[in-house]
Amino acid sequence: MRLYRGQISSAGATGTKRFDQALIEAKLISKSALESFLARTGHRDRESAESLGTLLIQQRAIEGRPLAQLMSRRIHVALSEILSWPEGPFSFHDEQVPQEPAIFFNLRDVTMELLRAGNDRKQGLQRPAR
Repeated sequence: MRLYRGQISSAGATGTKRFDQALIEAKLISKSALESFLARTGHRDRESAESLGTLLIQQRAIEGRPLAQLMSRRIHVALSEILSWPEGPFSFHDEQVPQEPAIFFNLRDVTMELLRAGNDRKQGLQRPAR
């Protein structure tokens, strides 16, 4: 899980696909358009939702709203998986980011949604996907 100034900007777990693959599967950008974009910009980090997502928005290669929806789903899936682990190590790393991520989410809101979804699963309810 990555935080930027107390806001969550991405999360991943063992079942999380690479970000570039998720963009293509969600049909936010075609594989050829993404390859062309990466070659044109010289961007090499295909996995980072923060850096690649921010660059795609800045360069107007994709729209912000669908990207935010994809990133929100990825965060929820990853955090749901992590919360299901009975145990596991963790560590904190202070890292300087070159620029503010274009998309990030309120950690409290994400946490509340995860708790509601967990309670709904326990009660056999299902909320519509966002």
